[in-house]
Amino acid sequence: MTFILTMLKYPEVQHKAQREVDSVVGFERLPDYSDRENLPYLTAVLKEVIRWNPISPMGVPHLTNRDDVYEGYHIPKEAIVMANAYAILQDEERFPNPKDFNPDRFIEKGVLRNDVLDPFVVASFGFGRRVCPGSHIGLSVLYLAAASLLSVFDISPTLDHDGKPIDVEPKFAAASSVSGVLPFPCNITPRQGRNVESLLQEHLDTEML
Repeated sequence: MTFILTMLKYPEVQHKAQREVDSVVGFERLPDYSDRENLPYLTAVLKEVIRWNPISPMGVPHLTNRDDVYEGYHIPKEAIVMANAYAILQDEERFPNPKDFNPDRFIEKGVLRNDVLDPFVVASFGFGRRVCPGSHIGLSVLYLAAASLLSVFDISPTLDHDGKPIDVEPKFAAASSVSGVLPFPCNITPRQGRNVESLLQEHLDTEML
């Protein structure tokens, strides 16, 4: 949902990512996982999606198993410690203008940068032995969903009674450990020249669990 929201709010990013997907995938099939290494801009977009609105901004509780001292702070044994993923991913020193949605911070001249903190690896999915064991599956599903949406659909604003685009203000669940996007209006329509039914045919008759 954060991905859809950002594509709605930043159409220039959506169109650039669509052009990349089109150049690699073409128009006769859906993207698959083997395309990923040839879609660096889409990867940068997804890194920024996760950084811009981390799904679990305060992570999950950890319990210290011994006394510790960190940067002068005494942390006693059996203290509950929360890792502030949001603060890490919104750090102005690491990510200038962190409130801005800017995938270009992760890519330069078409090549993904390795000198920028990677939200796929750090903070977003936890830390240490308690890191999320399903992170690789989650990232794979996110990639396939995003690439397929961009390949087949346009995400655009809905119109008000006067025919003007409705400007959506991003809002997220506040009283929750998960930063879910609150409902927002948008149009998701087939892209011109895309035979959506044909592209999705193998999925249309699948029984959903």
